[in-house]
Amino acid sequence: MTKSQREALDTPAEKRTGKQLELALQAQEAIQVTHNEVARKINGPKRKEALKLAKDAADHAQLARYIRSYREIVNFVYWRLRAQVEQTDDMLTARKLIHQGDRWYSEGDLMAARNAYAQGLADWRKVLDKAPSLVADVSTGDDLMDVIKRYRRLLSQLDEPFPRSSSSKTCSTPTKDQPRRRQRTAEVIGGAKR
Repeated sequence: MTKSQREALDTPAEKRTGKQLELALQAQEAIQVTHNEVARKINGPKRKEALKLAKDAADHAQLARYIRSYREIVNFVYWRLRAQVEQTDDMLTARKLIHQGDRWYSEGDLMAARNAYAQGLADWRKVLDKAPSLVADVSTGDDLMDVIKRYRRLLSQLDEPFPRSSSSKTCSTPTKDQPRRRQRTAEVIGGAKR
């Protein structure tokens, strides 16, 4: 390993220059010991078995890389979380109440609709508190904003103000993965509790 590669490795990753990133990668590749290299060091009757195990380990590592890559392509982590969240009591109750609120709103029962929306959004808040990464999802955020718009319209018809967030758990600091609109969705839901 060269001196510049060693310096690049010693530099924290977030402070490396482009050249240092390249040098650090070269250094990591140079010092990485493969399963096959270890197996070839074994002499005697166990050598053949060691080489087979090394090949199996390399094959499994390659399969793991493929799986990680494909999981990212299909957004597996998000959809697994979504499937888990959709089965929770809070989520089922939230969806049921929002649906009832929509029905009562269309039938003209504004008070019942208001109460259903308020409780449904409060249950959504519980869901988002338990699974905050859902806020960053475009479809979840858009769906929630649609519900919030209907709730605002209903409150306007009742001459009631939209409640401000009383929750200390609103997402007040956007992350690089959470656009401002998604952050606002979480804040608004926190304020929708009655």
